[in-house]
Amino acid sequence: MSYISSYFHCVFSTKERRPLIPPQLQERLWPYLGGIARQTQPEHHRKLTFQEEFLALLRRHRIACDERYLWE
Repeated sequence: MSYISSYFHCVFSTKERRPLIPPQLQERLWPYLGGIARQTQPEHHRKLTFQEEFLALLRRHRIACDERYLWE
């Protein structure tokens, strides 16, 4: 089994880039968002295995493949 470590950089902004999030809230917001990202992955993968999710992605986008060549 191989190991993959994925890092995502999420960017969002307020309308017209207005400074609506005060600095004192930002200090609490960033760790909160990071905690949500860490918690949702294990819950997400309890529903589908990586293989099941990948095959669903291929089917959803109508990408033909032969499973014999996908997995070891």
